[in-house]
Amino acid sequence: MISALLDQTLVLSRRAPDLVAVRRVEALLAWQNELGPRSAAAQLGVSQLVEQAQRELSECLQGCPSQLDCSFSSSPARGGTMLSAPEVLWRAICNGDVRSVELIIRQGGLTSGRTQDDRGHSVLWNAVAFQRVEVALLLLRYFPPDMLHGVGLGELHQRNGNSLLHLVSGFQPFTPQAEGLFA
Repeated sequence: MISALLDQTLVLSRRAPDLVAVRRVEALLAWQNELGPRSAAAQLGVSQLVEQAQRELSECLQGCPSQLDCSFSSSPARGGTMLSAPEVLWRAICNGDVRSVELIIRQGGLTSGRTQDDRGHSVLWNAVAFQRVEVALLLLRYFPPDMLHGVGLGELHQRNGNSLLHLVSGFQPFTPQAEGLFA
């Protein structure tokens, strides 16, 4: 079954390399390969298959730039997906540009709710810290916390220990829309 899924992904990547599903599979394969013996692939005994599939998928996607140039590389030391060209996404989040953030997600430029900036803050943290409620709600919709690449609701500020709840409770004014972050 794993082999069939990977074969289908390779077929799709040749036809439409910017499909969100293809980019997500690419990120998932890279993540499993970086985890090495601790990965689910290793536990299932399919590490070599996953490694080969990632190589083939990367070859298929080479030379197929995404329109927004927001490619990813994993960083196991940080525990989340890191953007290699983050400025488009972070600017959209900080400015509350919901349309651009959604476009980046749909084009496969953002494949994880745990994506972090260079300070270790997630996309959700930045949306909440800049009081961009609509962006935060969009991220929660696309990356529910109970999903594999969902947002992490337990994120804490490394220096002061504040949580997302601390940030949200400080919103002025506290709108009904902000209330939706607790739903």
